[in-house]
Amino acid sequence: MPRKTKKRKKSKNQNPSQSHYFDADHIIAYLYKEEKERHDSIRKFLHNPNFISSRDVIIIFPQVAIGEVINAIVRKEEKEDIICKKIQELTNLIVKIGADIQPIKKEALNIALKCIDKEDRLTSLNDAIIFAQALVDENHTKLYTYDSILISSTILDEIAREERKEKGIKTNFKVTNVSES
Repeated sequence: MPRKTKKRKKSKNQNPSQSHYFDADHIIAYLYKEEKERHDSIRKFLHNPNFISSRDVIIIFPQVAIGEVINAIVRKEEKEDIICKKIQELTNLIVKIGADIQPIKKEALNIALKCIDKEDRLTSLNDAIIFAQALVDENHTKLYTYDSILISSTILDEIAREERKEKGIKTNFKVTNVSES
């Protein structure tokens, strides 16, 4: 879903200078109050007027993450009307913050498979895909996740440095969570 240019215009060079990717765990924390601290911090972060109105920031929800979120909603909720309400809340969030929903690129899938192969602790292909999708972005990039493996893995850090160097990407890449930003 393309973001509304009316809310956030692209900078003069037509390329935003920062891309902010969100893992499913952050989107789920937004939708549910089960972990109050996470819920409050992600809501505060996403509804910060300075962040939302920045012309240099593009918010990206990877398509894989949206699938995980919808799967989590269906698993958590028993009543169809509540499932619909949560999916509507997700849709409203996407529209309100102008998030882009991006499908995976073949290049990112290849890197994701490399990450799974090299980092033994990384067992979720979805997490590897989300990591790799953010990694191939040429802008200054942040990936927001609560996944401790994605945040702390020195192996994934090395893969990130190698891939960005090989592709000539000179911008920053950081994996963190909104509480630490």
